[in-house]
Amino acid sequence: ENIGTKAHLVAEKRPNAWGLHDMHGNVQEWCEDWDTEGVNRVIRGGSGFISAEYCLSSYRGRSGPSYRSAYLGFRVARSPSGQSSPIRSSP
Repeated sequence: ENIGTKAHLVAEKRPNAWGLHDMHGNVQEWCEDWDTEGVNRVIRGGSGFISAEYCLSSYRGRSGPSYRSAYLGFRVARSPSGQSSPIRSSP
């Protein structure tokens, strides 16, 4: 069964070839990146609640940081042990 009318819990579907779950079609994801104007945050991927043409990991959208939706989330990630990644809070 695909998404239907609600988002799925994490890892409810099979992982891809790299062992990553939910890379396509569950919910769109907020990204750390800002758009070129430095006003909106970048949104990646597609959600099962929008047209299939946008349900790609290469899809990029944007929205103001205060925007909220049941179809928009974020992916928790970490750097490999012993490595750090600088985090930017603004453009």
